[in-house]
Amino acid sequence: MKNVLRLMILLKHYNKKEPEILASEGLLKRTDLNKKQRSDLEFSLGKAYEDMRQYDEAFKYFQTANQTWRRSFSYKTDDSDSLYASIKATFSSEYMNRKSTIVTNNNIQPIFVLGMPRSSTSLIEQVLASHSKISGGGELSYLKQICFDNATTLNWSKKLPDAKLQQMADSYIENLAKHKDQNNIVTDKMPLNFLLIGAIAKLFPNAKIIHCKRLPLDTCLSLYKHHFPKSDHHYSYNLQELGHFYSLYDDLMKHWHSVLPGKIYDIQYETLIENFVPEVKGLLEYCNLDLEQSCLEFQDTKRVIRTASSEQVRRGLYTNGVGRWKNYEHHLDELKVSLPSYS
Repeated sequence: MKNVLRLMILLKHYNKKEPEILASEGLLKRTDLNKKQRSDLEFSLGKAYEDMRQYDEAFKYFQTANQTWRRSFSYKTDDSDSLYASIKATFSSEYMNRKSTIVTNNNIQPIFVLGMPRSSTSLIEQVLASHSKISGGGELSYLKQICFDNATTLNWSKKLPDAKLQQMADSYIENLAKHKDQNNIVTDKMPLNFLLIGAIAKLFPNAKIIHCKRLPLDTCLSLYKHHFPKSDHHYSYNLQELGHFYSLYDDLMKHWHSVLPGKIYDIQYETLIENFVPEVKGLLEYCNLDLEQSCLEFQDTKRVIRTASSEQVRRGLYTNGVGRWKNYEHHLDELKVSLPSYS
């Protein structure tokens, strides 16, 4: 019953309170709900009140949902600080400029679509996967499995021999090949692969790397409003921790651009929405492909999208995702002070 109510609320759009909203609020008065059941209902009610443009009430539920779920696990910002420092130290400018003997497998050409979660990675992959020469792989964990011992320990050394790097590259390509159809260009849209851009450049010198950007406050608010119980997004359930994580990401991207000049293609969500055709054309040119009409009509492409953004992608291009943070502005002071900028 609890899960049915949650799904019903998530799938409907509300202009007024309806029975399932009242029923969900009634359930929250019970004391026998576990943390997941309670936070699921709270997140869904936040969505319902946002539909009704009752933003203060919506934020109350989003905040309570995040607090509920945050109490269910341990997360330390110091661990993220250490991880990011180790990544920058490992993939230094000197190391990235060091030549290797990696042999590129031309049978499969990866395109990495990455960036902060909720930054338009699903949209960009759908545009690309609508091209006749590209297969959409979705969010793949293969690179993480190769490069991490666990969520906070990098499995990489500057002393890795070229033979080991070749083995790692071949392992990834072998797995990526499972997601191709008739095309040999395959997307991998795992957002947090931004942590491993140095590894990508080492293992796949000719790979395309597309970095999706969105206004910081819109990105962070979108994360805060969504539940990711089976993911590693532990940083997203507290506004200060979320802002801290975003700042680490922002600093790391500056590092990647510094040590890999010209290697990464940045695409800004807000610019894409305003100038869709030229932006898509530029994106495809970076991938050495011609513009196809199917890429402009991406919402009609039939493929499975297994992310929290699937519904938005199916709706096509829309502009109401820009500046949405302003509806909650007076609730976001903790987030603002943690971000490098929010304009």
